[in-house]
Amino acid sequence: VDGGVNLGQYVFYNDSTNRFGIGIENPNAGLSVCEDGVEVLLGTKDQSRGIVGTFASVPFDIVTDSTARISVGSSGNVTFSSSEVVINGKLAIGVRTRDSRVDLHVAGAVKYQDHIHQYLNGIPDSGTYTRGDIDWNTEPDVGKCVGWVCVRAGSPGTWMPFGEIKQSG
Repeated sequence: VDGGVNLGQYVFYNDSTNRFGIGIENPNAGLSVCEDGVEVLLGTKDQSRGIVGTFASVPFDIVTDSTARISVGSSGNVTFSSSEVVINGKLAIGVRTRDSRVDLHVAGAVKYQDHIHQYLNGIPDSGTYTRGDIDWNTEPDVGKCVGWVCVRAGSPGTWMPFGEIKQSG
């Protein structure tokens, strides 16, 4: 066959755009499959990147055994619905340029084992904290503390200094 093809008003090939559509007459990528008004794309972007996803602001799931394992919401949020996520490499969250010296680079407070760790230049005066949360001092100096630990939960809780910095020698 030379030229465009239309099979049963369901499968379309447009020879002027080199696009193939299943369930869509004017596909928006090299290969588009449209069902229930949702167009799923497989193609390239600006001749420089491959793309897989949806054409409109429609959520997209990657599935195995009919179960969504990775979901991309219409706003771009990504959800992993597995009990384990493995990243082989370095991870940066909320930063534009990752620090190559570290495996995890986060542009803000972190919470692990149900405790907040953040950097401030003093005890927090707002927010709700639990016993064991830590504020690391952004202005450490001799005679000052390394940080503050929440010893009584509350808003903002009760905080005590820890790790007095002493002059060496």
